Order: sequence, then C-alpha cells, then structure tokens
Amino acid sequence: MRLYIIGLGNPGKKYELTRHNAGILTLEKMASESEGKWQRSSLYDSLEMTLKGQKLSLIKPKTFMNNCGDIISALKLDAEEIEKSLFVADDFGLKFGFLRFRRSGSSGGHKGFSSLEKYAGKKYQRLRIGIGPLPEGVDPAEFVLSPFDAEQRETLTKVLDKSVCAVKDWADMGIDYAMNKYNRRDFSKEDNRK
Repeated sequence: MRLYIIGLGNPGKKYELTRHNAGILTLEKMASESEGKWQRSSLYDSLEMTLKGQKLSLIKPKTFMNNCGDIISALKLDAEEIEKSLFVADDFGLKFGFLRFRRSGSSGGHKGFSSLEKYAGKKYQRLRIGIGPLPEGVDPAEFVLSPFDAEQRETLTKVLDKSVCAVKDWADMGIDYAMNKYNRRDFSKEDNRK
C-alpha cells in the first residue's frame, strides 16, 4: 500500500520561508534527497519515491492552510489511506527544534488540522514541527506567517534534516517507533549524526 506524506502550508513565493510552511519545507528537503521530480497539478504537487521497498507519495497541497483538508477529497483518500497517511505541519505551541508525532488527537487550535478534521475526524497521524514559543503579545497569525528569525535560520537546516529522518523512520518503522525516537528531544542542538 502506498503511504501518503502531506506537508501543510501556504502556496506561493510570499509564504515560502515562513514558519507556517515547516511541513512543506520538510517535504521539499526530502524530495531534494531523492531522484524524483515534482509532478504539478492544479490542486497539489506530488513526488513519488520508494524507501526500502515502500512506495511513498509526497504531497504539497495548493490550497491555503485554512483549507488544507480539501486535499483528502482531491486525492480521493479512503478511511484506511487517511489513517496510514502522515500530515506534517508547524506548531507554535512546541519550541523550535522539537518534533512531536501523534497517532491521533485534537487540532490544538491549528487551522490546518482543524480543516483536516472536517474530512478525517481526529484519527490521523501527524508530525508537528516546533516553531515556538509564540512571543507574548504577538498575534499568532502574524507570527506563523513571518519568516524564521536569524537565530532559528542558523539551525533550520539541522531541524529540517532531522524532520526528514523522522518522516523516513515513520515510513519504515511506524508511528510507535517514531514517537519513541523523536518526541521530547531538542534537535536544534543535537548532532544529526546521532
């Protein structure tokens, strides 16, 4: 069975390097390490790859974050495919450098996950990439749509590298393994060779 890995974010050059596009940035980094090429369509871009015999479809929706749940109908995913897919997104409630896999759960106020719930309920696997903390007094919408700050940019490549490793481990070893290996660790400070 093909596994779908869907990176959430906003389309267009204006949003390319913003915090809200951490999911898309992870998929783009993963794609750059493969020999595949992005296939473009009006609803999403996709790239097919194989990892240890497992077929993967990397998906970048062309809808904005608040409507990203539309990708489920665009891909015509059934309930089993949704449950076996991974949705990758930012989380300002999680400190920059941290990753968190979850098997299911609420949206936690994340607009993209709220949109997904309309189609998938709460039972879908997700990888949250920390972009926080949200500074006091700053509007959340303004924060997520702004670029990573200078200090974060210095270690962003390291965090994205680790996010790609996390996605690959999820695809190869499953959600339980991924949760045990990646949750509650600060990858902005760790050596990626570990």
